[in-house]
Amino acid sequence: NAEDAYINAAKISSGVNKQIDWYNSCLNYLDKSEKTLGQSNSKILYLKIKSMFGFSPLYYSYDIDTALKPFFKVTDVSKYPTEKYAEMIEIKGYFTSNEKNISFFKEYKAPDYKNSSEGNLCRAEIYLRNDLY
Repeated sequence: NAEDAYINAAKISSGVNKQIDWYNSCLNYLDKSEKTLGQSNSKILYLKIKSMFGFSPLYYSYDIDTALKPFFKVTDVSKYPTEKYAEMIEIKGYFTSNEKNISFFKEYKAPDYKNSSEGNLCRAEIYLRNDLY
C-alpha cells in the first residue's frame, strides 16, 4: 500500500544519508591520519580512493587521480594484497581505458572543478539522485 511504500522510501533515504555521511567521515578521518603521520601511505591512499570513487567518481576525479599517482609510487606490488592492488588498477582504468574516457574526464580532473559551478551542479545531482534535498 501507499503508506508502506512511503515508509520504505524513507528508510532507503535514511540509509543513503548514512552512506554519504560515512564517505565524508571516512575522508575526514583519513585526512587526520595523514596529518598525524606527517605523510600518507598505501593503506590510507587505498581507503581514500575507494571512498571518493564510491561517493562520486566524477566529483572526485581530480582527487582520485592525484591519489592514484602516489599510491602506485609508494606501494610495493609484491607485498600489497593482490585484490586491493587490482582494485586500484581497475579504478585507474575507469578513467583511462580509452580515448573517449580520457577526453570525457579531462574537464572533471581540473584542480578547481569541485569549486566550479559545474562541480556544484555535479554535487547537487548526487544529492537529488539520492533524494537528499
